[in-house]
Parts: sequence; C-alpha cells; structure tokens
Amino acid sequence: MAATLEAEIMFAQGLASNEKPVRSKALLKLRRYISARSGREQGGFGEDDLLKIWKGLFYCVWMQDKPLLQFSVE
Repeated sequence: MAATLEAEIMFAQGLASNEKPVRSKALLKLRRYISARSGREQGGFGEDDLLKIWKGLFYCVWMQDKPLLQFSVE
C-alpha cells in the first residue's frame, strides 16, 4: 500500500472504524475538510471523491452499536 493515501480514503477508513471515538473524530475532521475544500475556487470535489466519502459515511452509520444512534442528530 502506498505511504500516502488520498484524504477521501483516509476519511472512509476512519468513518468505518469499529471504535466509536475513531468514528467521531473522523466525522469532525470530515466536516472541516469539506468546508475547506468546498470554499476553494478551484479543486472542488469530483464524483469519485464524493463516492469515497459517501461510502465512509454509510459504514459509519452501519457500524453504530445501537440502532437509535443511527438516527440521532448531533
């Protein structure tokens, strides 16, 4: 595996983690990353980037320990 991973892949891995603290930390970092990258004039998100992030968010919800947490808003 390459020494450096794309940011979207790193977020997806963190969001799909078995550990709740890792998922929570990844969500906070992802929120800041999306805000920063969306604010650029050039270099927004491509379709592949968004699919990687979406997959990570899907697994973040999937890995929740309790069903009620899947639907709560923080």
